[in-house]
Amino acid sequence: MGGRGALLRALGGRRDPRRDQLQGRRAAPRPSAAAGTGALMATLVVHAAGAAPSFVPLVKPLTTLAAAPDSDVRVPELRGVVAIEFDGESFTATALEGAQLVVNGKRRGRHRLADGDTMELGSTQLVFQNSERVPTPAPIQRNGQRDSQSLAMSRLAEFAGQLASEPGVDTALTRLLDALIEVVRADKGFVLVLNEGTPQVLKARNFQRENVADAVERLSDTIVQRVLETRQPLRIEDAVHDSQFNASESVVNLKLASVMCLPLVIRSELVGAIYLGNDKLANLFTDSELEVATSFCSTAVLLVELGRQLNELRADKKALLERLDEHAYGDIIGACDAMRDIFRKIDKVAGTDISVLVTGETGT
Repeated sequence: MGGRGALLRALGGRRDPRRDQLQGRRAAPRPSAAAGTGALMATLVVHAAGAAPSFVPLVKPLTTLAAAPDSDVRVPELRGVVAIEFDGESFTATALEGAQLVVNGKRRGRHRLADGDTMELGSTQLVFQNSERVPTPAPIQRNGQRDSQSLAMSRLAEFAGQLASEPGVDTALTRLLDALIEVVRADKGFVLVLNEGTPQVLKARNFQRENVADAVERLSDTIVQRVLETRQPLRIEDAVHDSQFNASESVVNLKLASVMCLPLVIRSELVGAIYLGNDKLANLFTDSELEVATSFCSTAVLLVELGRQLNELRADKKALLERLDEHAYGDIIGACDAMRDIFRKIDKVAGTDISVLVTGETGT
């Protein structure tokens, strides 16, 4: 997919009937926004299966809806792209690259959006609101839909059932992080552990269940440090516009939106943190997602602690084997002065063919 440039060309540079229709509509007079209200305010209320409703302010001339991670609104099941264009007076949704756009139950190629219009893109529904009023929407129920908490319980149950057959702690932690990213609809997640007081990334995954390259550069060290210092979870609705964090270099450079960060504490000891983010959608994480993430953290901290104990056991085993090699003489093990004296005498005569008389009491 060619990104924003390709979409702009699709809407503004191609000569096709759809473009001509768009130009004709632009030429027609439209009612302007009410006096004194300023620029037209619009919001998409996104109802995705298994997640709480989220709000996406339409503040750009062109907003893209697609499955690609670089789209403005990620719709995992959408084939193609739906573009929402704002011409200064109204918003128009256009289906591109074979996308299936259904508005108010009818399939459309292009549709001028009005307050209350409902777009269906696969299992995701988006409600258009063109006023400053943004009421809390009731979740749209669908056949087979589960809210985030029931989905979280299902994923935790699946994880617990398969934990005994996992080949190792590392694999188990990866699966747990993948499940958490799915449940809260983050596009990236990190498990951090403290190593001599310094946080280090142990696991970094994205919503496509892939490892994240350059993980340290993909999260805000300011937010992580705040959580580690306070030992309290943080839920940030829009980090780049948050008064506590908008001066942070990492927040500004990464253009962070929704962020959750939770400490990992076991027996009053701080061992690390879990960091979750979605840089495309603001106001994504609610108290419900925070509660779900807290449940996952209880399992994650046990895995981190188990991994740390296993590493300590491996280090102890290695040290013991090294000491054993130092004190062993072939198949004979001994470290006392008497045994060392015997080993020295054996070394002296081992290379000769002289007879050796061994005296002393027999033993076991």
